[in-house]
Amino acid sequence: MRVTHLILLLVSISAAAAQDDQCAAGWFFESRAQSCVECYAGSWKDTVGPTACTFCTDNTYGTVIGATSPATCMPCLDGLVTAKIGDHPANF
Repeated sequence: MRVTHLILLLVSISAAAAQDDQCAAGWFFESRAQSCVECYAGSWKDTVGPTACTFCTDNTYGTVIGATSPATCMPCLDGLVTAKIGDHPANF
């Protein structure tokens, strides 16, 4: 019974955080789903709250889902660039 109570408590906490738009670092509030969702690869968020994830800058890319730091954005290899912010590197 204790495990069941713990699971219900965690679900309740998660729902309350989503309702308050207080997503953890590495997560953003998805209004259609009405819940917190991990930042996509190529983006990051280092604060708690309703703010959006920030995309990696031009000619950098990221592979980490739920990143909490811009340090996860890596420079493209020589000869590769990103077509737009947040893209994976491509050869143009």
